[in-house]
Amino acid sequence: MSGIPGSLVTQSGISNPRFPFVSIIIVNYNGWRWLGDCLSSLSSLDYPSDRYEVILVDNHSSDGSPALVKKHYPWVRIISSRRNLGFAGGNNLGIRSSRGGMVVLLNNDTVVDKKWLIALVERALETEKIGAVGSKLLFFYPHLPIHLSCRGGIPRDMGLSPDGRHLGFKLREVWLGGQNITQEVRLVQEFYSWEEDERGPFRWAASESLLALPIKEGRGETRVVLEVEPHFG
Repeated sequence: MSGIPGSLVTQSGISNPRFPFVSIIIVNYNGWRWLGDCLSSLSSLDYPSDRYEVILVDNHSSDGSPALVKKHYPWVRIISSRRNLGFAGGNNLGIRSSRGGMVVLLNNDTVVDKKWLIALVERALETEKIGAVGSKLLFFYPHLPIHLSCRGGIPRDMGLSPDGRHLGFKLREVWLGGQNITQEVRLVQEFYSWEEDERGPFRWAASESLLALPIKEGRGETRVVLEVEPHFG
Protein backbone atom coordinates (compact mmCIF):
# COMPACT_ATOMS: atom_id res chain seq x y z
CA MET A 1 0.00 0.00 0.00
CA SER A 2 1.62 3.25 -1.08
CA GLY A 3 1.18 6.26 1.18
CA ILE A 4 -0.15 9.67 0.23
CA PRO A 5 1.68 12.60 1.84
CA GLY A 6 -0.42 14.85 4.01
CA SER A 7 -4.12 14.74 4.65
CA LEU A 8 -6.57 13.77 1.94
CA VAL A 9 -9.05 16.42 3.03
CA THR A 10 -9.10 19.95 4.37
CA GLN A 11 -11.89 21.99 5.90
CA SER A 12 -12.80 23.18 2.42
CA GLY A 13 -13.14 19.63 1.09
CA ILE A 14 -11.00 17.35 -1.07
CA SER A 15 -7.57 18.89 -1.64
CA ASN A 16 -5.15 16.20 -2.80
CA PRO A 17 -5.61 14.95 -6.38
CA ARG A 18 -3.59 11.78 -5.76
CA PHE A 19 -6.29 9.46 -4.49
CA PRO A 20 -5.81 5.68 -4.47
CA PHE A 21 -8.20 3.76 -6.68
CA VAL A 22 -10.70 1.87 -4.50
CA SER A 23 -12.89 -1.11 -5.39
CA ILE A 24 -16.14 -1.33 -3.39
CA ILE A 25 -17.54 -4.86 -3.48
CA ILE A 26 -21.15 -5.67 -2.60
CA VAL A 27 -22.34 -9.28 -2.40
CA ASN A 28 -26.05 -9.59 -3.14
CA TYR A 29 -28.69 -12.30 -2.96
CA ASN A 30 -32.30 -11.20 -3.55
CA GLY A 31 -31.50 -7.81 -2.04
CA TRP A 32 -33.04 -5.42 -4.54
CA ARG A 33 -35.25 -3.96 -1.78
CA TRP A 34 -32.07 -2.57 -0.15
CA LEU A 35 -29.81 -1.92 -3.13
CA GLY A 36 -31.48 1.30 -4.23
CA ASP A 37 -30.63 3.17 -1.04
CA CYS A 38 -27.17 1.61 -0.87
CA LEU A 39 -26.13 2.42 -4.44
CA SER A 40 -27.67 5.89 -4.35
CA SER A 41 -25.54 6.74 -1.32
CA LEU A 42 -22.42 5.44 -3.09
CA SER A 43 -23.13 7.70 -6.07
CA SER A 44 -22.91 10.75 -3.78
CA LEU A 45 -19.55 10.07 -2.15
CA ASP A 46 -17.21 12.99 -1.48
CA TYR A 47 -14.47 11.13 -3.36
CA PRO A 48 -13.43 11.54 -7.03
CA SER A 49 -15.82 9.45 -9.11
CA ASP A 50 -12.99 8.29 -11.38
CA ARG A 51 -11.03 6.94 -8.41
CA TYR A 52 -13.43 4.24 -7.26
CA GLU A 53 -15.54 1.47 -8.74
CA VAL A 54 -18.55 -0.40 -7.37
CA ILE A 55 -18.73 -4.13 -8.08
CA LEU A 56 -21.96 -6.01 -7.41
CA VAL A 57 -21.47 -9.77 -7.07
CA ASP A 58 -24.88 -11.38 -7.48
CA ASN A 59 -25.24 -14.82 -5.90
CA HIS A 60 -27.81 -16.18 -8.39
CA SER A 61 -30.70 -13.99 -7.19
CA SER A 62 -34.29 -14.70 -8.22
CA ASP A 63 -35.66 -11.17 -7.61
CA GLY A 64 -34.23 -9.62 -10.78
CA SER A 65 -31.50 -7.73 -8.93
CA PRO A 66 -28.88 -7.75 -11.74
CA ALA A 67 -31.28 -6.47 -14.41
CA LEU A 68 -32.68 -3.78 -12.13
CA VAL A 69 -29.22 -2.58 -11.10
CA LYS A 70 -28.11 -2.52 -14.75
CA LYS A 71 -31.16 -0.41 -15.64
CA HIS A 72 -31.08 2.08 -12.76
CA TYR A 73 -27.36 2.12 -11.87
CA PRO A 74 -25.47 1.49 -15.13
CA TRP A 75 -22.15 2.62 -13.60
CA VAL A 76 -22.09 -0.46 -11.34
CA ARG A 77 -20.02 -3.43 -12.53
CA ILE A 78 -22.09 -6.60 -12.21
CA ILE A 79 -20.65 -10.08 -11.77
CA SER A 80 -23.34 -12.77 -11.89
CA SER A 81 -22.52 -16.12 -10.32
CA ARG A 82 -24.21 -19.25 -11.65
CA ARG A 83 -24.69 -20.46 -8.08
CA ASN A 84 -24.85 -19.01 -4.59
CA LEU A 85 -21.24 -18.79 -3.40
CA GLY A 86 -22.15 -17.41 0.02
CA PHE A 87 -20.79 -14.20 1.50
CA ALA A 88 -17.11 -15.20 1.60
CA GLY A 89 -17.15 -16.84 -1.83
CA GLY A 90 -18.93 -13.87 -3.37
CA ASN A 91 -16.42 -11.43 -1.93
CA ASN A 92 -13.52 -13.55 -3.19
CA LEU A 93 -15.03 -13.52 -6.68
CA GLY A 94 -15.34 -9.74 -6.53
CA ILE A 95 -11.81 -9.25 -5.22
CA ARG A 96 -10.36 -11.32 -8.06
CA SER A 97 -12.12 -9.05 -10.56
CA SER A 98 -11.33 -5.76 -8.81
CA ARG A 99 -8.95 -3.13 -10.14
CA GLY A 100 -8.35 -1.12 -6.98
CA GLY A 101 -5.24 -0.91 -4.87
CA MET A 102 -7.67 -0.85 -1.96
CA VAL A 103 -10.73 -3.06 -1.56
CA VAL A 104 -13.81 -2.26 0.53
CA LEU A 105 -16.36 -4.96 1.43
CA LEU A 106 -19.82 -3.46 1.92
CA ASN A 107 -23.14 -5.10 2.84
CA ASN A 108 -26.04 -4.54 0.45
CA ASP A 109 -28.37 -3.27 3.21
CA THR A 110 -26.22 -0.31 4.23
CA VAL A 111 -26.32 3.41 3.44
CA VAL A 112 -23.02 5.31 3.64
CA ASP A 113 -22.25 8.89 4.58
CA LYS A 114 -20.76 10.97 1.77
CA LYS A 115 -17.45 11.26 3.67
CA TRP A 116 -17.38 7.55 4.56
CA LEU A 117 -14.88 6.41 1.93
CA ILE A 118 -12.46 9.28 2.27
CA ALA A 119 -12.36 8.73 6.05
CA LEU A 120 -11.55 5.03 5.57
CA VAL A 121 -8.81 5.74 3.04
CA GLU A 122 -7.24 8.50 5.11
CA ARG A 123 -7.13 6.27 8.18
CA ALA A 124 -5.70 3.32 6.22
CA LEU A 125 -2.86 5.46 4.87
CA GLU A 126 -1.76 6.89 8.21
CA THR A 127 0.88 4.20 8.66
CA GLU A 128 2.09 1.10 6.83
CA LYS A 129 1.34 -0.90 9.99
CA ILE A 130 -2.39 -0.68 9.23
CA GLY A 131 -3.58 -3.57 7.08
CA ALA A 132 -7.35 -3.14 7.41
CA VAL A 133 -9.82 -0.61 8.78
CA GLY A 134 -13.52 -0.67 9.59
CA SER A 135 -16.21 1.96 9.95
CA LYS A 136 -18.82 2.57 12.62
CA LEU A 137 -22.10 0.80 11.90
CA LEU A 138 -25.39 2.39 12.97
CA PHE A 139 -28.91 1.02 12.68
CA PHE A 140 -30.77 2.68 9.80
CA TYR A 141 -33.99 2.85 11.82
CA PRO A 142 -34.44 2.94 15.60
CA HIS A 143 -34.27 -0.64 16.85
CA LEU A 144 -35.55 -2.40 19.94
CA PRO A 145 -33.05 -4.93 21.32
CA ILE A 146 -34.59 -8.22 22.49
CA HIS A 147 -32.60 -10.68 24.55
CA LEU A 148 -33.68 -14.32 24.15
CA SER A 149 -32.74 -16.97 26.67
CA CYS A 150 -33.49 -20.68 27.01
CA ARG A 151 -31.80 -23.91 28.06
CA GLY A 152 -29.44 -25.03 25.32
CA GLY A 153 -27.10 -27.87 24.57
CA ILE A 154 -24.65 -29.43 22.12
CA PRO A 155 -26.37 -32.24 20.17
CA ARG A 156 -23.10 -34.14 19.75
CA ASP A 157 -22.48 -34.22 23.50
CA MET A 158 -26.07 -35.32 24.09
CA GLY A 159 -25.78 -38.21 21.63
CA LEU A 160 -28.42 -36.73 19.34
CA SER A 161 -26.39 -35.90 16.21
CA PRO A 162 -22.82 -35.07 15.07
CA ASP A 163 -23.62 -31.34 15.36
CA GLY A 164 -21.04 -29.69 17.64
CA ARG A 165 -22.72 -26.28 17.82
CA HIS A 166 -24.30 -24.92 20.99
CA LEU A 167 -28.00 -24.72 20.10
CA GLY A 168 -30.97 -23.30 21.94
CA PHE A 169 -33.92 -22.72 19.63
CA LYS A 170 -35.02 -22.23 16.04
CA LEU A 171 -36.08 -18.78 14.85
CA ARG A 172 -38.51 -18.99 11.94
CA GLU A 173 -40.47 -15.75 11.70
CA VAL A 174 -40.84 -12.33 13.28
CA TRP A 175 -44.14 -10.50 12.94
CA LEU A 176 -44.75 -6.85 13.78
CA GLY A 177 -48.15 -5.18 13.49
CA GLY A 178 -49.49 -7.97 11.28
CA GLN A 179 -46.51 -7.84 8.89
CA ASN A 180 -43.79 -10.44 8.46
CA ILE A 181 -40.55 -8.50 9.04
CA THR A 182 -38.20 -11.48 9.36
CA GLN A 183 -35.87 -10.09 6.68
CA GLU A 184 -35.66 -6.70 8.43
CA VAL A 185 -34.66 -8.05 11.83
CA ARG A 186 -31.03 -7.62 12.84
CA LEU A 187 -29.69 -10.85 14.33
CA VAL A 188 -27.03 -9.28 16.49
CA GLN A 189 -25.53 -12.11 18.50
CA GLU A 190 -25.31 -15.92 18.50
CA PHE A 191 -27.37 -16.79 15.42
CA TYR A 192 -26.28 -19.29 12.77
CA SER A 193 -26.91 -19.26 9.02
CA TRP A 194 -30.26 -20.04 7.43
CA GLU A 195 -31.14 -23.73 7.12
CA GLU A 196 -34.26 -25.59 6.03
CA ASP A 197 -36.23 -28.55 7.35
CA GLU A 198 -39.62 -30.07 6.52
CA ARG A 199 -41.38 -26.97 7.86
CA GLY A 200 -39.33 -24.48 5.90
CA PRO A 201 -36.44 -22.05 6.55
CA PHE A 202 -35.13 -21.30 10.04
CA ARG A 203 -32.03 -20.15 11.88
CA TRP A 204 -30.56 -21.89 14.87
CA ALA A 205 -29.70 -19.64 17.79
CA ALA A 206 -27.67 -20.33 20.91
CA SER A 207 -29.31 -20.39 24.33
CA GLU A 208 -28.37 -16.72 24.89
CA SER A 209 -29.08 -14.60 21.81
CA LEU A 210 -29.77 -11.01 20.88
CA LEU A 211 -31.86 -9.62 18.04
CA ALA A 212 -33.04 -6.10 17.23
CA LEU A 213 -36.44 -5.18 15.82
CA PRO A 214 -36.88 -2.11 13.59
CA ILE A 215 -39.30 0.30 15.22
CA LYS A 216 -41.48 2.17 12.74
CA GLU A 217 -44.51 4.29 13.47
CA GLY A 218 -47.86 2.56 13.37
CA ARG A 219 -46.67 -1.03 13.41
CA GLY A 220 -48.41 -1.95 16.62
CA GLU A 221 -48.00 -5.15 18.60
CA THR A 222 -44.91 -7.34 18.19
CA ARG A 223 -45.14 -11.12 17.91
CA VAL A 224 -41.98 -13.22 17.75
CA VAL A 225 -42.49 -16.77 16.48
CA LEU A 226 -39.94 -19.25 17.86
CA GLU A 227 -39.59 -23.01 17.89
CA VAL A 228 -37.74 -24.64 20.79
CA GLU A 229 -36.47 -28.18 20.29
CA PRO A 230 -37.99 -30.45 23.00
CA HIS A 231 -34.71 -32.16 23.89
CA PHE A 232 -33.23 -28.82 24.98
CA GLY A 233 -36.06 -28.18 27.41
